Amino acid sequence: MTGIRFVLGVLDGTWMVDVFTGDDHLFQEVAATEEQALAAARRRLEGRAPEPVPAPRPVPPPPPRQLPAGATASRGIQIQDRAALLPVPEVFYLEEGVDRRRWDAENSVDSPSRGHHQVDPRRPVSCTPIMPDVRRAATEGNAYPPSYAAAPDLVRSTPAYRDLVEVSHAVYRLLADERTLTIGAAKAAMEAAMGRRFSPRIRDACVADTLRDLRLYGLAQADRAGRFTARTCFTWVDPATVALVDPADPGR
Repeated sequence: MTGIRFVLGVLDGTWMVDVFTGDDHLFQEVAATEEQALAAARRRLEGRAPEPVPAPRPVPPPPPRQLPAGATASRGIQIQDRAALLPVPEVFYLEEGVDRRRWDAENSVDSPSRGHHQVDPRRPVSCTPIMPDVRRAATEGNAYPPSYAAAPDLVRSTPAYRDLVEVSHAVYRLLADERTLTIGAAKAAMEAAMGRRFSPRIRDACVADTLRDLRLYGLAQADRAGRFTARTCFTWVDPATVALVDPADPGR
């Protein structure tokens, strides 16, 4: 390579080498690095075909996120409009058992008379007039407003049921204080605290439904996934650990 002159340069991160013999320009090679550009020029001078620059190895996509045991992605659940007014968790914990119901579009109908739960299409309509609010639980210490009057725009139920939000509020407070609670103990506590404020049958149903709804939203864990009894034990879950769907997510 006597009399051969290499002139190196870089433009926008690309290395170029111009090859001269005397004042005559022979050719130019470009490459990602200075070493690659010089090597390509020398190979060309020796009459060898330039070696292809290996393409960057593609970065594999991250593995799909593993859902917690028993969880169902919330984006696959058709929830009622009144439930959509509240923060939606990334996953729901649907129930298993004899009360499983048919999945169909009627779950979106906001009418207790249709017999569908606001979120879990496997369950019949709940006595709780409002679903738990994960963000309220994290910021205010309770997943339910203290009364219908405190959140009339969110507690969308018939006059016969909307005041039962007071029961749900009291049940959540008791669970948060005790950390573990059976359905039977919660019913007894609400009977002592509320007396004849509500029909005993409806109040007891609301107590059980509140604990079931808290489990549905990940705000409580239970020692079984369905067929709950008075001895079923629920454990409080820190609401700060419950991941929520981004409201701007078009998939929700």
